[in-house]
Amino acid sequence: MILTVLQGTLPFISYRVLAAWAIGKSVLHTAIDDLESFAWVMLWAALHTPAVKTPTEDLWLQALSSDNINMVADKKYVIMMEDLEPEDMSEPLRILSPLLTEWFAIARAGRTALNSFLKRFTLSTIDELRPTVPDDIARTPDDFCSELEAFCLSYYKLYLKKAVEFLDTVM
Repeated sequence: MILTVLQGTLPFISYRVLAAWAIGKSVLHTAIDDLESFAWVMLWAALHTPAVKTPTEDLWLQALSSDNINMVADKKYVIMMEDLEPEDMSEPLRILSPLLTEWFAIARAGRTALNSFLKRFTLSTIDELRPTVPDDIARTPDDFCSELEAFCLSYYKLYLKKAVEFLDTVM
């Protein structure tokens, strides 16, 4: 779905979608964005769980709770780019930090790969999908959707693999 209207809960929206909205661009919302959103939901829950939060957790929660799209996008970028440091975390976030670090790394890679994938096409409307490179395989909207689905499936598998590996370490 191509998002031209801002809709969603800012703390949970993928960085890619927020960054596009911050500069007034429409954006194609994909399963890659939904997968990243799940990581933000998990972080949000971990930040809300402890009665006493660390100063870092308070800053993150304040920025992620903002109504300012730029502030939320900027904080998400910072969180995704740095390793989550367990020494400045309460227990819920400290336990989840290895998984979140892995998922945010997958999200960064997925965003980069998705942007490359999408650059192959001009998305004026889904019904007028045209390859921008003559030798592109996808020739119809259905072909594009099939390729995008296969692309996203590979990232579902990565997220699930990391989740299972994480669960094996905590059980």
